[in-house]
Amino acid sequence: MYDLTTIEQIKSLIADSSTFESGQQLYNNGKVIKLESTQRSDEAIEITGSVKGDRKRKHQCRSLITKNSKAKAQLTSKCSCHKGTNCKHIAATLFAYISGTEPEQNIDSYSLWMDALTKEVAKSKQQKIDSNYPATEKRRILYTIDLVNGRLFVKTSLAQKSGSSLIKETSYTIPEAKQKKYPAYVIEPDLEIFALLRFCETTTNNNQEHGVLLFGSTAGTTKSRQAFQLILKSGRCYWKATNSQPITLGEKRQSILKWSINNKGLYLLRLVSADNIDTYLPTYPLMYLDLQSSSCGELLHDLNHDCAQLITFATPKNFQGALHFRQKIIDLSSKNIPQPKQLPIDDKGTIKPQMVITLKSFNVTDNTFYYNTVRNQPTKKINGVSLEFKYLNKVVTANAKDIDQIICQNDYLIRFSRDLNAEHKAIEKLIGFGMMHIKESDRYEPTSNTNNNTFIYEDKHETEYWLEFTSEILPELNKTGWQVNNHTSFRLIKSETSNWFVKLDRSNRKKEIVNLSIGINGDTKDYNLLPILNSKKEFYTKQQLRKNKTTILDLEDGKKMPVDSEKLITIFDILSELNDRSFINKNGTISLSKYNLATISDLEDFAENSSAKWDADIQSKGIIEKIEDYTEIERIKPPKELNAKLRPYQQQGLDWLQFLRSHSFGGILADDMGLGKTLQTLAHILVEKEQGRLTKPALIITPTSLVFNWKQEIQNFTPSLSLLTLQGEERKDRQKDIDNFDIVITTYPLIHRDKDIFLLNTFSILVLDESQAIKNPRTQTARAINLIDAKHKICLTGTPVENHLGELWSQTNLVAPGLLGNMKQFNTLFQDPIENEQSHERKIQLQRRIKPFVMRRTKAEVETDLPPKTTIIRSLELTDSQKKLYESIRASTMVSLKAIKNSDQISNKNYPVILNALLKLRQVCCHPKLTKLDSVRKGAKSSKLELLLELLPKMIEDKRKILIFSQFSSMLKIISEQLRELNVNHTMLTGETKEREQTVNQFQNGNTPVFLISLKAGGSGLNLTAADTVIHYDPWWNPAAEDQATDRAYRIGQDKPVFIYKLISTGTVEEKILQLQQEKTQIAKGIYSGSDYQLLKEDLEELLTPLD
Repeated sequence: MYDLTTIEQIKSLIADSSTFESGQQLYNNGKVIKLESTQRSDEAIEITGSVKGDRKRKHQCRSLITKNSKAKAQLTSKCSCHKGTNCKHIAATLFAYISGTEPEQNIDSYSLWMDALTKEVAKSKQQKIDSNYPATEKRRILYTIDLVNGRLFVKTSLAQKSGSSLIKETSYTIPEAKQKKYPAYVIEPDLEIFALLRFCETTTNNNQEHGVLLFGSTAGTTKSRQAFQLILKSGRCYWKATNSQPITLGEKRQSILKWSINNKGLYLLRLVSADNIDTYLPTYPLMYLDLQSSSCGELLHDLNHDCAQLITFATPKNFQGALHFRQKIIDLSSKNIPQPKQLPIDDKGTIKPQMVITLKSFNVTDNTFYYNTVRNQPTKKINGVSLEFKYLNKVVTANAKDIDQIICQNDYLIRFSRDLNAEHKAIEKLIGFGMMHIKESDRYEPTSNTNNNTFIYEDKHETEYWLEFTSEILPELNKTGWQVNNHTSFRLIKSETSNWFVKLDRSNRKKEIVNLSIGINGDTKDYNLLPILNSKKEFYTKQQLRKNKTTILDLEDGKKMPVDSEKLITIFDILSELNDRSFINKNGTISLSKYNLATISDLEDFAENSSAKWDADIQSKGIIEKIEDYTEIERIKPPKELNAKLRPYQQQGLDWLQFLRSHSFGGILADDMGLGKTLQTLAHILVEKEQGRLTKPALIITPTSLVFNWKQEIQNFTPSLSLLTLQGEERKDRQKDIDNFDIVITTYPLIHRDKDIFLLNTFSILVLDESQAIKNPRTQTARAINLIDAKHKICLTGTPVENHLGELWSQTNLVAPGLLGNMKQFNTLFQDPIENEQSHERKIQLQRRIKPFVMRRTKAEVETDLPPKTTIIRSLELTDSQKKLYESIRASTMVSLKAIKNSDQISNKNYPVILNALLKLRQVCCHPKLTKLDSVRKGAKSSKLELLLELLPKMIEDKRKILIFSQFSSMLKIISEQLRELNVNHTMLTGETKEREQTVNQFQNGNTPVFLISLKAGGSGLNLTAADTVIHYDPWWNPAAEDQATDRAYRIGQDKPVFIYKLISTGTVEEKILQLQQEKTQIAKGIYSGSDYQLLKEDLEELLTPLD
């Protein structure tokens, strides 16, 4: 996904250096007072904002950054200043955008800039550390220090830097001094440290398990002190493990001397800082270690070095030994040393312990061939328990040697003896549960973190055992007084119902996106289960989950978690995204479109049913409210100036469109052909105007053949809406007037050509008629349409899917971006499983997801709302070749008319010539081939035939039974040839048909969906009630003859509404015939019958007006 993130990118977009610098200055001076951004597509970002100019003027800026065909960024911008585009104000908004914060109204952008600058300064220390590395080098040498038995060791390791985290850490051996070339991750400071550490290795007796010894019972060598100083300066020094913060050099701290008494009653003299930090390193000078602030620094004291060293490495002593030690320090330092306080002893004899069992994991060596040889992994972590015994406030381990114990309590000492019999019974109880002592295992050998009180379970079903142990045995032990502890290292986490969480929040920039995480709160961290389920989807399929009541999940830190399988199945049912790894973000969340109402609603239900914590930000809660609104859509009062009465289902469509608009949603109105999608849309636009919300025009994009139809419908139903048609060469002169009209109509072919005009204008509503035109989202037209800025987007189509589900994605992504993921994700989640695997489950998921945004009513569903007969006029334009032929015939006929005086009636002598010319014109409208003129080319095309062939497949798919009437038998033969090529089964009845009854029965019995009938042969006398659709391919002068043909289907016995389609070529004699049928019946009769009315010259001139 393209984004603007760097100053270099701005430089490439704002080529003029002066403009670039002026924009940067405006931004730095806090002149950007409002900023908003929208990810318009994967390849486009829209940035809008307000910038304070001179004389307190506010300039409104709008930028669209897209990638061209060569994947290079390009800027299309518009500003209200005199320059108008790519100005300093535009540049200022780009600087504001990359700062990472979008200011709200009236917020000082300078303070926002300072916040961003502060963040950068906070990063600078790390940047300085990283500055010595090549930009592409992500590996780092790390140094880990540890205090073992009073001695300070350092270990080296190698890890990879990922953001602020370190991953893939492995041990690293310091190379030999003779090595000349080093990898890029070994930089100059490391070479100095290596040289010093090599010296430490040769001069000290090291335990390699702990690393290189820096400081021991003495203050170390000069080399070790230098090495430690460089290690601290590197910024890559860690205490015990690299998952903590790096240790930095802190301020000096003052200390005092203090006596302490341990649990054995022994005395110890310690140096303690003023803030009670008593961990210090045996360095010279002595240094404290503050783990809270991850810092260490010099510990100030007034003792000499020898005394400080004695205290540092002193061992606990009894009271007499403590007095002797104190005197020794006084002799060496001549300082006043505090005196230890002798405490009285209370002898308790033998006392009973409380058993303490701690669940934890242990490092062991696996002696099996598989781990040692095949996996080359001799060590592993296994679960186990440590058994201890608590006597008063002292805990002793199982098998500890000392029977008699002393503890310090409330300023006196308590002496007691352990109850070995009780301890032995506790050990026997663990063995009875199937455990064994680690030292008795044949498979595992203990390592450094295992000891005499470690008990394990040695079996391949280890996880199942610990699940049963923790859920059934531990509660019983607890009841008998055992104390149960769960160490963070234990590799099994119990998932109680109350610990589940469902979290929704939004990222700052992508306002249309909700980030989802679902998981369980552990003792020390939260576990988001989504990446776990997604990364190993082959193990966590619904089929696998149904096999067991409980599923063991492998967590990212190596631990395991038993989870109720039914809960996981529910999550899979809700989130089809889990089946595609590309949905998981780097932070483990899944990004959901705000349009994904069904998923968000189901998540809330899941949280409620699972007693999980529902954590949603304010905006996400607002989406939930919209979901609840969806079930009770408000009825909208039809607009006053609408010249039509809406049928009940059309009123429902208007209500739905208004609901979508009120919640900033788009939608697909996918009603059956003939149910009035155009009327519902125009009613919606008119409501917007009457309510004062149509502040910008509505843009309607339609196939070229339907422009006239829209103009006619607007004139008929909503004449109060002003209309601008952008078509033809003259459109360029009209484009500047876009904002002055209520409706702007253009065509699909012109959208890409006029892209710059449409992208820099804002529209209240975008309507795509026959929206399957953008079924291929890769076309330039589809890409341009996706970038148009409109508050409300509507697709109109009777066929949202013609060939494959990918066509549905393209239209849905326009009105509800992100709802179905990107095209590749949609194919993985829905298209491939539904089309190739016939997955009913994915089909249901898809239907549920798109349901709020798609309204489809078939004729069968709304037949009670329909009149018995519905007439639909489909207007179309002639092709260019048809227009030329038509004009040629019309012009020659007009020459013949010049010989007739204006007042003359048309004589019988002239009638045949005139009627033949009108016939030829009608034939051109049907198909040029019908004229049989030499000038007609072999490959001549008919726009009417193309429209018919476009309408029929969807009607047949919808189980329509169709009658097609034409006056011309030769036209029916051409249609029949085309239907055969399309493998459409059909029958035909003309004057030449001999088996008339058999032909009719074939259609009536349902053997064929299409019946071609000539007007004379089948216009009367037939009963075709199986039909529910009638298409008049060409109009006839006599409306009664058409009605009679229609009545072959619309007659007694018809139990379905009948739809009559009339295909009319605009601007031609066909359109005039239609007007004559409606308005001038006398003239019509004069043409088609022997009426007394005689045609006048002016009547013919009206019929023969030229094409527009």
